[in-house]
Parts: sequence; structure tokens; C-alpha cells
Amino acid sequence: LVRDRLRVWVQGALFRRGNVEEVVGSLRSLQPDEENELLSEASKRIAQFVSAKRWRLLDEKGSAYGTKVEILSTRAFDRTTNDRYRWAEVVVPFRFARDETRTLLLGPRQGGRRYLSEDLADLELLAAEVAGQVERLRQERQHRLLAEAELETLRAQINPHFLFNALNALYGVIPRAAANARETLVNLADIFRYALGGKRQFVSLEEELRIVEAYLQIERLRLGDRLSTRIELDDDARPLQVPALSIQPLVENAVKHGVSAKPEGGEVRVHASLAKGHLSVEVTDDGAGFDPRAVDSAGNGLANVRRRLHLCYGDQADFAIDSSARGTRVRFTVGVERRHPTRSAIAS
Repeated sequence: LVRDRLRVWVQGALFRRGNVEEVVGSLRSLQPDEENELLSEASKRIAQFVSAKRWRLLDEKGSAYGTKVEILSTRAFDRTTNDRYRWAEVVVPFRFARDETRTLLLGPRQGGRRYLSEDLADLELLAAEVAGQVERLRQERQHRLLAEAELETLRAQINPHFLFNALNALYGVIPRAAANARETLVNLADIFRYALGGKRQFVSLEEELRIVEAYLQIERLRLGDRLSTRIELDDDARPLQVPALSIQPLVENAVKHGVSAKPEGGEVRVHASLAKGHLSVEVTDDGAGFDPRAVDSAGNGLANVRRRLHLCYGDQADFAIDSSARGTRVRFTVGVERRHPTRSAIAS
């Protein structure tokens, strides 16, 4: 015990430790627009605080130990587990609310100093501060997205009662013999009512696919034989909850940028299945395809769905796009252990 205290005193005398509270204040002063920007700048300041000669912030899928090992606290890095990061001496996890972790690796310190228990405690404090900053940034972004979504809804609604009254009036003047026109108007009213008439964040998969079918009926009337469709749904998946309008935009993208772009048309297929606690939804078409790296160029639908899935499920959501001249496949997988994964997180 005396030896340990003496060692700490000698280290403190020879190598003056920085003021951790000053670093906390420095981290709180950061005002980045993006999460990765915050993590990168915070990691840099933490490395400077401990005088690390080298540091690296691993990406979202990166693991300090080569496998998916959960790191609960700041610790000395076991170099025997990963040759790629043999230079690292300390591993610092940034742990977030949705069981997500980003990992900071710190290399040797200036002057050959060792990382003492006091240094690890300081790093743990700073990691908690960074995690808190990230959560606050996420909440601000969620509130901003909700405000933007509400504004867009208000712009689209104009006056919902007027809209539905107008549709009812049109339905009344369409001759009964024009069955297709009357059916199209009913489907259009159902879609508007679904999109504008409620504030539910989540709906059953079966309900979402009913709106998909209503939309496809309208498109089949427009495209005729150029559009063929197929919807496949596991019975066990029907009652599962998904974010409202999370599938319809994918189908609309397949019709608009896939099938419609080919003179001969094509097929749109929707497949939803449940396996090992995960719901998988896949929308495919054999249309013209597009560059998956330029999602926004294919319309806001894909980017919007991907962003909302990430906000609702975090790392439990996987969103993938595979597109070529032979067609496009868009797939997302989400965990279904809980009915509303992050209802508290997305409530304003």
C-alpha cells in the first residue's frame, strides 16, 4: 500500500496530471452538427489530455478484440487478442442508451508514462460525458425531425376534411359503370386517411401492407399489364409492429424508379418473414436499377425510411440496398423483442 502511494506521488510529481474538469468543460463546449464529428473531436481532446502519441476511434462495426466482445469499462488493452491494434495500450468504450458502443483506442503516452488507475478513472469519466453529449445530440435531432415531419404534414393536410369531402363528392358523381375509377378513388382516400389521419408511430405489419396493396391497385390501373405484383407475408408476422409508412415508400420507389422506367414494365415483389426474433422485409423489382450510393437521387423515400428505422431501433435495424441493371432489392431487418423499441426516445 505504501509502495503504491509512493508510486502515485512520484508519478504526480514527475508528470503533472491534467485537470479532468477542464476537459469536461471543453467537451461540453463542442457544438457539432453530426454525431461522428462530435465523437472524432472528443476522442482527439481525450487523447491530448492523457498525452497519447497515437489514438483511433473505431467505426460502428469495429471491434477492438476482433470479435463482438462487449466492453463495459475503460481498461488496459490486451494486445494478444488483436494483432491489428497491437500498438494500443488502453481501450475506452463510449456506451450509449440503445446498447450501442463506439470504441476509442489509446496508444503509448509521451515520455513513456504508464496509464495508472487514476488515469483510467479519468478516462471513464470523460467517456461518460461524451456518451451523454451524443445522447443529447440525438435527442435534438429527433426533436428537429419530428418538428420537420409535423410541418410537412401540416403543409400536406391543408384541410383534411375538405380533402375527404371532395373525394366523397367525386365518388358520388362517378357513374356506377366506371368501377375502376370508383375503386381507385376509394383506394386513394384510404391512403390519404392512413397518411394524414393519425399520429401513431407504429402500426401492424398487416395494416401497413393493406395500404401497400391499395397503392399498387392505383399503379396497376395506371400501368396496366406493365406492372405485376406479388405480396408474400408470414402469418406469424402479421400482428408485428412496424413504423407507419416504412414499406409503402420502398414499394413506391420500386414502381417509380424500377418498373416505370422500363418500356416493358416488370414485377414488384414484397416479402415479409419472421425468424429468430427478427422481422425481415424485402422489396424487389426487376426494373432499371440505380446507384445505391446516391440514395437521395432515387427520391427521399429510401433515405427517410432508413433514417426513421435507425431512430426507432438503433443497432437493431439493418437497412441494405442492392441495385443493378437487372433490378433492385431493398431489405430491412429489425428486432421484434419489444413491441415499441424506442417509443420513449421518439416521443417529443
